[in-house]
Amino acid sequence: MADAAPTDRASLRQNVVGGFLGSVLEWYDFVVYAYLAPIFAKHFFPSDDPFESLLASSGAFAVGFLARPVGAVVFGHLADTKSRRLVLLVSMTIMGMATLAIGLLPGAAELGVAAGILLVLLRLIQGFSLAGENCSGWAFIAEHAPDGRRGYLLSWWAGFACSGVLIGSLLVTAMTHVLGEAQMADWGWRVPFILGAVMSAVIFWIRRRTVEPEGMRQLAEREALPINTVLRHHKRDLLRLCAINLAEGVVFYFVLVYALAYLTQQMHVSTARAMDINILSIVIIMVLPIPLGALSDRIGRKPILLIAVGGLALLSWPLFWLMHQPDIAAIVAAQIGFAVLLSFYLASMVAMQAEIVPPGVRATLLALAISLTNAVFGGTTPMILTYLVHRTSDDFAAIYYVIGACLVTLAVVLRLPETKGVSMFPDRSP
Repeated sequence: MADAAPTDRASLRQNVVGGFLGSVLEWYDFVVYAYLAPIFAKHFFPSDDPFESLLASSGAFAVGFLARPVGAVVFGHLADTKSRRLVLLVSMTIMGMATLAIGLLPGAAELGVAAGILLVLLRLIQGFSLAGENCSGWAFIAEHAPDGRRGYLLSWWAGFACSGVLIGSLLVTAMTHVLGEAQMADWGWRVPFILGAVMSAVIFWIRRRTVEPEGMRQLAEREALPINTVLRHHKRDLLRLCAINLAEGVVFYFVLVYALAYLTQQMHVSTARAMDINILSIVIIMVLPIPLGALSDRIGRKPILLIAVGGLALLSWPLFWLMHQPDIAAIVAAQIGFAVLLSFYLASMVAMQAEIVPPGVRATLLALAISLTNAVFGGTTPMILTYLVHRTSDDFAAIYYVIGACLVTLAVVLRLPETKGVSMFPDRSP
């Protein structure tokens, strides 16, 4: 069975936008909650010890990652046995309702301890629904894309994800300047979440106009229980996908989360200057993967991925050393270096992963690999790096962890076959 990708450019564009728009909301919500964590600490986890409050608020943020593997199994099953499009609609509905509920949730002053419990529950629901975005979004676009343009179209995921980061950070910053810290802490913090719910409604409306890939609709044999098939026959594929995601997750959170705190707290760079550097990194990661994704359609996914992972393994230490220099130009150069290498990574990793696995379990495998890696390594990276530096009293302990993750990924990528041009719906699934 050959791939049946839409030939009409307008239809293809609509399907790509519909499939990837959920990434905007995912990363928008990520940034908004991270920026507003101190406010959540006071409203939902009040304590005589401010550190304990902030720790509880950060825990509510992290708990969303723990729900993703469960969501991966549930939504992966629906996507592989029913419809990718159905999961995209259902996951966005759940995500939007949970986001709206957070924006309207009374605080501890009204509900007491129940307020914190409800916030944690809503974060679990958000994490659960985001697993559906990961499994169906990538598979949906990969199965729509023509063989010769798959790398280019899937590289747009980075642009959509980073636009969510940019929108969230700029919105919270602008609102804080306009309203002031007092009003922002009183009621202004609710506005970004209500706007996020409106965003989810718009995404749902756009996704209703998308069409299930023809090859997926005609797939004769569907797995009765995809997770069972994955664990019995595709454990090696699952481990390979986890390894591909490992370095990306660690480096992404290192560049956009840990480095920001490190520059302000350790290098004494002003918050405004550190934010400017961070936004520059986001813009690079938002734009550069797109031409590199197109390049991967010409020269292959593996060379692009090897440049990324090999470059990170070799250059992370020198780039981190540059971040320690008193010259702001050196710090900017280091962040640009990390952003460029990460762009090479994002340009090829999505297409390669979608092309590795067979259609019958594609959504389940992708969702499980992404959610497990992010739950264990990606989302925990800032916390682990902070602990390592504190424990060893060595700032460079953080970069050794990053290099270690890159070496693991590099060892796996070297053994991977080239996947450029493979059919998304071969006559016989592997």
